[in-house]
This record gives sequence, structure tokens and C-alpha cells, in this order.
Amino acid sequence: MIIFFIINMANLQLFAECTHHNITDIPPELANECIDGLDLSNNNISIIKNLPCSLTSLCLSNNCITNIINLPHLITYLKLDNNQIVTIDNLPQLLVHLDLSHNRINKIKNLPQTLKSLVLTNNQITKIENLPLNLLRLSIEYNPIKHFDYIGEALTHLQILPDSSYTYINDLRLFMELDLLYDITNDILIELVEFEI
Repeated sequence: MIIFFIINMANLQLFAECTHHNITDIPPELANECIDGLDLSNNNISIIKNLPCSLTSLCLSNNCITNIINLPHLITYLKLDNNQIVTIDNLPQLLVHLDLSHNRINKIKNLPQTLKSLVLTNNQITKIENLPLNLLRLSIEYNPIKHFDYIGEALTHLQILPDSSYTYINDLRLFMELDLLYDITNDILIELVEFEI
């Protein structure tokens, strides 16, 4: 197994990468490293452990993770897409970007209020609820959504339907004036409630 260390000279951050090695555990020697970012994508990791406490950016995409645990408190950027996660739990409270797409999540909950960007594409979510008030971007394509709760006034970008080329909504003021939204792909009407401008 080879771990590559990369220094970003612009801001003097140290990143480590160990991708595509079919490792099943996070190497214990990483726990003592003073690194800012870590990419362990495309492996067979099932349990999150042995992470450096200095991490601010973590990518564990395309692994076998089922539970979100043992994350360092300083993480602001987190990618856990393409895993087997069912429940959103134990997230760092400084988190700004979170990608949980292509998992098995059925309920939105336990999100930190610092979150600005949330990707939940291709899960099993039926209700949009419990979003942070300052959330700016939300991607929820390929979910069987039936109901929207209040989504906050800060949200400026929403991706809801499968083909983002024609469904990416930049200005939600028009969207929030609707009572219903028709999803052509799934042949359903989505009721929009509790919106305030």
C-alpha cells in the first residue's frame, strides 16, 4: 500500500491519498499524521477509525461504510457518497459541505447548522425536512420525494429532478410561489407547503 503526500503550496496544506488499493481498514499510522486532507476513496473500508484529528477535508467515497462514526471535529468538507449509510448521525459541527449521495438514507436529520452545501442524490428520501437554515445548495435528484417542509430563505440552488440540465433552479423565489411541482420522470405531483418569502 502506498500513501501519497501532497503539499498545496498556495496555502501550505498537506493532503494524503490512498485510493484504489482495496484496503479494508484505515491505516493506523495515519492517526498520528498532521494532515489537512485525506482521500481514501475507492477502497473496501467499512469502519471509520484511525483518522488524524487535524483533518479538515475527508473523502471516503466508494467504500463499504454503514455508520458515520469517529470523525474529527475540525472537518468542514466530507464526502461519504457511494457507501451503505442508512442514518445521518455524528457529523462534525463545523461541516460546510456534505455529500451523502448514493447511500440508503431515508430521513434527513442531525445536520449541523453550519452546513452550506448538501448532496443527497440517489437515496430513499421521501420528505425534505430538518434542513439547516443557512443551507445554500441542495441536490436531491433520484429520491422518491413526496413532501417538502420549510427549506429556509438562504437556499439559492436546488437540484430536484433527474436531468439537471433543465431542472437546476437558480432562483427559488419563483419555485417557492408554487403550490405543486410536477415531476415528469416519476409521474407524481409534489406538494410544496410552509414556504415563506
